[in-house]
Amino acid sequence: MHSLFTAWDVTALFPMDRVRILCYLLGEEEINTRMIREPTDRTHLAYAMAYRVDYFLTSDKHLIKCRIPLKLREADFVKPETMPLEKFRDNVLKKK
Repeated sequence: MHSLFTAWDVTALFPMDRVRILCYLLGEEEINTRMIREPTDRTHLAYAMAYRVDYFLTSDKHLIKCRIPLKLREADFVKPETMPLEKFRDNVLKKK
């Protein structure tokens, strides 16, 4: 597995306090209550935001359209560009 990750240039991400705080704040959102009911989505998005990744891949249309809470935007957190795998492949990878 390690050799595959090295060949694919995969980086492992480990929990940090920012992930925990982002998960809490995303789950506290009163406007987009879907995040309260979706702890897995909330956790994955929190990791992406905490590590400031450029792209977040998902097939979930609601997650693609969701906006992050104002508190997080005011704290300079940004939701990564969120899209399905096919769009990432066609619009991002083919341009490189």
